[in-house]
Amino acid sequence: MEKLLSILIYVIVGAVCIFVSRTADKNQKRAFWIIVILLTLLAGFRHESVAIDTSNYIELVSKLRDGFRDRLNNIDEKGFLVLSYVIVNITKGYTWLLLAYAFIINFFVIKRLFDAKDEISLPWAMYIFLCQYYITTFNTIRQWIAIAIIFYFSKYIGKSLRGNVAFLLSVAVATLFHKTALLAIVLIVVYYVFKKSQKLWGSLVKMGIIIVSPLAAVLLLNYMQNHYGEIYAGPSITGTVSMITLARLFVLGFLMFFSFFESFNSLHKIT
Repeated sequence: MEKLLSILIYVIVGAVCIFVSRTADKNQKRAFWIIVILLTLLAGFRHESVAIDTSNYIELVSKLRDGFRDRLNNIDEKGFLVLSYVIVNITKGYTWLLLAYAFIINFFVIKRLFDAKDEISLPWAMYIFLCQYYITTFNTIRQWIAIAIIFYFSKYIGKSLRGNVAFLLSVAVATLFHKTALLAIVLIVVYYVFKKSQKLWGSLVKMGIIIVSPLAAVLLLNYMQNHYGEIYAGPSITGTVSMITLARLFVLGFLMFFSFFESFNSLHKIT
């Protein structure tokens, strides 16, 4: 009964968010804050047994009540530790801490979607976020905070020198929550490679990426294994594919299929 009630709540909140996103043109600020607040409350007001990592984070962060620590198990990112230390000592509980994490994630992700609403279908974007990624923000909280920051500031890539600097600064801030955020620097390289793909140096960079990618993948896998355990490189990598994963792939494939034909038709009209 509890699971059924939880599913019902998620569906209702998701439906409200998608409906509100359809009215964003009328009052963008109101629509934005309604969605952010709803998703933040849904994620923040949860029992510690919800999701795999929640109880682990609460157990670790609770140790900060006895004083600030430079490291908690495998967590040594200062931004995450300082934020957690301040909130947990002010509120003396974990609910406000989860609300803070959820707010940061939802604020930056939804703000980026709203900023791009003239280039995308905002209701579809909300649907994809809710179905594909929102539930996973209950886990790997530090990674999601870093991703949300980078996702928002990625809009500045290629705009100007100042824009690129702003993005690099956001990457630096994101690494204070999870070190793997450094990988986002590659986004600048990818952007200019595609933009300058007709140039000789662009082709050379493409070749370099192709050559270096396998080595980079191995180094990343080794790093994740050494810092976060065998889960990233042990037998647990193999296994059956869940129906949820297949459903997500189907939705993404469906959207990519129609996006391809829409782009093809646009090109055909031009020619």
